[in-house]
Amino acid sequence: MRESDKERLEELVKAGIDVVVLDSSQGNSIYQIELIKYIKKMYSDLDVVCGNVLTVSQAQNLIQAGVDGLRVGMGSGSICTTQEVWVGGRGQLLNMSTLKYEPKVFSVELATDRHGCCVLQKCLSHSDGEQRDRLICKITSNALILSQDPFGNYVVQFVFELQLPWATVDILEQLEGNYGDLSVEKYSSNVVEKSLKYAGEERRARIIQELIGNMRLDQIMQDPYGNYVIQAALSQSKGTLHSKLVEAIKPHMPVLRTSPYGKKILSTNILMK
Repeated sequence: MRESDKERLEELVKAGIDVVVLDSSQGNSIYQIELIKYIKKMYSDLDVVCGNVLTVSQAQNLIQAGVDGLRVGMGSGSICTTQEVWVGGRGQLLNMSTLKYEPKVFSVELATDRHGCCVLQKCLSHSDGEQRDRLICKITSNALILSQDPFGNYVVQFVFELQLPWATVDILEQLEGNYGDLSVEKYSSNVVEKSLKYAGEERRARIIQELIGNMRLDQIMQDPYGNYVIQAALSQSKGTLHSKLVEAIKPHMPVLRTSPYGKKILSTNILMK
């Protein structure tokens, strides 16, 4: 790392950059690693993309140094001899598929970011074991906040779709006591519907009982989003529980007939199943 690199970086930061790319034919070098550490120490909010890398070990060294993104590929130019020197070509890019990614620091800000929520879902898709479980725990412990966010709600829904019983229970425990309010919000209403779908019979009954006992049940049924939650509850319930839900709806039928969203509930066959 040269002093001139520090000076150039300082000027770029003053100009307002939010990401810097360190490009080298062979990115896994002591020079680049030292520069990554320096940037993260001096400009912690600055994202750093580094490369080039071709193998898992190269990528892991840069990730451990604190890099935010990787430039994968080596010797892509017609006059570049890096592939020949390294005796490795594009075929070795397949090795990168074995690399497991996990954010070093989970934050609500990451999960509620337009791009960050997608990154988290990719991390969940390409990790397993303890690595994935740690990340899921961080998500489920923030499920109530994430469920109400335009992007965070997708992360919670993705965890539901993994169909891990312990993770599902963790989310439901975070949401319990808030289903009425969540049902009438645009983003969290989708999470409530997923809760009804993926909860076990006992947990599903608790959700529906909470909705039945809500003082604003009539408002939930007439809400643009809440009506879909009640439809999902009718669809997912059966037996005595379904009968209790129907009985709770019946006193409100006159007003539901005059509501554009209430009519949706009355028009479903599941009301009388």
